[in-house]
Amino acid sequence: MTTPRALLLLICPLLLLSLAGPLVAAQPVAAPDTEASRQAADQEALRATVAEQARDLDRLTGKVDGLRTSLDSAAKASEASGRSADHAIRTVEICSKLVAYLITFIALVLTGLGLREISGLRQHRKDAEDAAKATLECLQRAEEAVEKVEALADPLGEAAETATEYLDRVKHFADEAQATARDLQAIQMTGEVSQEQKQDLSDLAARLDFVEALGLPLDAESYVARGNAYYTKGEYERSLQCYARAIDLNPDSASAHCSKAAALSALSRHEEALAEFDQAARLEPGNAAAHLGRALPLMNLDREEDALAAFDEGLRCDPEFAEAYIGKAFFLAHLGRNEEALPLVTKALDIKPRMAEAHDLRSMILNNLKRYDEALAAADKAISLRPGSASAYATRSIALANLGRDREAMESVEHALHIKPDLPAGHYARFSIHCIADRRVDALADLKRAIELDPEYREAAKTDPDSEPLHSDPEFRNLVGLDPNKPEQDQP
Repeated sequence: MTTPRALLLLICPLLLLSLAGPLVAAQPVAAPDTEASRQAADQEALRATVAEQARDLDRLTGKVDGLRTSLDSAAKASEASGRSADHAIRTVEICSKLVAYLITFIALVLTGLGLREISGLRQHRKDAEDAAKATLECLQRAEEAVEKVEALADPLGEAAETATEYLDRVKHFADEAQATARDLQAIQMTGEVSQEQKQDLSDLAARLDFVEALGLPLDAESYVARGNAYYTKGEYERSLQCYARAIDLNPDSASAHCSKAAALSALSRHEEALAEFDQAARLEPGNAAAHLGRALPLMNLDREEDALAAFDEGLRCDPEFAEAYIGKAFFLAHLGRNEEALPLVTKALDIKPRMAEAHDLRSMILNNLKRYDEALAAADKAISLRPGSASAYATRSIALANLGRDREAMESVEHALHIKPDLPAGHYARFSIHCIADRRVDALADLKRAIELDPEYREAAKTDPDSEPLHSDPEFRNLVGLDPNKPEQDQP
């Protein structure tokens, strides 16, 4: 193939000859005389023309060289383009093959999935057919059940009416029980609870148990009343649980705090009891039972003046609170202040003439004052009001013994211990009877038992006039906590 450079070398001489020929042919034949000059001029013009043509040729040569350079660059670019085109063609071929492979792979995958989906659809169709059959069976059974229900509609309606009536009666029963509880929860455990009240509380507790078993909620008053029922049975721990539940429901219930404090006192948890009574007094400053209750743990904590002040505060809140007079009188008698105690018992009996425990306490104080006939009459009155009072029989036996009626005294104390075998006052009364009758061994045995049941009798025996014959006895002195080697220290 001829290159652009070789073409130029062939074309340039031909161009020069084509330009020179016309120029020569165009010159006219000059006259001889001017011929030389004209020839010279023509030659000069020819030389000028040739020079101009040479310059044009140089310019043309420059252009040809530039064109040749451009053609070389174009050839190189064409070669590079050819290589790029070859590369692109190979790339396209590779990509085409890859795309073909990918399409084939996807087709295979889709085909597999399609087969699996078809298999799943077949299974679904079978499951649907089975479900349809089961549904039809269920519908048939439902229709049969509807027929049976329709047959039972009337009996069920009657049963529903009966159930509604029953629920109404249960609700009414629960309302009545809790209304009774609101009345009975007012019974103060700090005072004496009559046998009738104990029975009422016991009956109420059974009804409240039934209400709770039915799943109906109880209010705070009901828990207090049920706790009081347990308290009167001596089940103090169970009563505490009820009182605690009542306080959870109504933390501001002074009655619940008072009853809880009484149970704590019965369990000899005196500090806790005092805290509960204090809380009740804070909630209801005018609550006489709360102040009277405070006196109980204060006595057991040997805070004598505080205890007496608590009694006085209770009486200030309620001057007609007979139990407060009895409590203070008992405490004064315990301190040996019998002359101060007796008028308080009289005041209590003015308020409640048939208060058996007041007559019993009056008998005990009169015994301490050696007014035995009056003591016997007071004990008989207490027994007439409450025939089952073991304490009254024990107090009566002391009066009888000091009146010289030893056999009757022993019968009375034995009756007291028959009613309540672990009555500390009964064993102490029998100790006094044995002392009066000078039966040392029996006296010491009963004193030991009385102290085991109530250590307070250790102090009582030290100052009891009936025990004077034993004051020098070493065993007696050991029992009451005196030095057995120094009996003279008890002499005035």
